[in-house]
Amino acid sequence: MKKELKLLVFILFLMPLGVAILGTGCEKDEYSHDSIIGEWKWIYSTGGVVGTTYPEKGQKVIWKFSKDSTLVVTENGKTTFESDFHISGDTLKYNRGTDLEYKVNITDDTLALNFIEDGMDDFYKRVN
Repeated sequence: MKKELKLLVFILFLMPLGVAILGTGCEKDEYSHDSIIGEWKWIYSTGGVVGTTYPEKGQKVIWKFSKDSTLVVTENGKTTFESDFHISGDTLKYNRGTDLEYKVNITDDTLALNFIEDGMDDFYKRVN
């Protein structure tokens, strides 16, 4: 009986440890709706046919995510696009004539959006 009890205690101790060790490699970033709320200024994009693209001199592109799940894109203060958005886990979804999905990565004041279909990466700096 003592051997069985020791074995049971040993297994109960190792099971959570094994789950913790195995689970760390499978983690994906989770972003709440509030983590993206605010204004983000476009810095540059990479990928696709063109390579790296920067704003033209004097061009200011802002993506504004609001608490009411509205995304508004402005260029030099003029609205160029508006849509509802949704974040689930590490995925941003919105519609621009077709449903679009981006992988989200937020680090400090930088937002990186990876367009899932073609590998384009867009980078933004938080304005507020």
